[in-house]
Amino acid sequence: MSASPAASDHVDCPGCRRASPAKHIVTNRDDWGVVEQQVVELARLIQGETLRLERRRDETDLSVTALSELGATLQEVASNVQAAHPDKPIYWL
Repeated sequence: MSASPAASDHVDCPGCRRASPAKHIVTNRDDWGVVEQQVVELARLIQGETLRLERRRDETDLSVTALSELGATLQEVASNVQAAHPDKPIYWL
């Protein structure tokens, strides 16, 4: 049996009561090997996706921190300009 059997592959399978591969009843050792291989592949995919999402979260955290620091710097500059020239208003776009 192939790693991802089509519904038609189950027609002659004595252990199958349904045509859906997702509900396939594993009846021999070869099928268990395929299932085990698919579980290992799925675990690797999940682990890889988890690591990718963690990296994106870290990058986002760094971006938010950088924007926050930039905002604080702009506020400080605006305060300094306002203190130096109290008669001139500051316009934010």
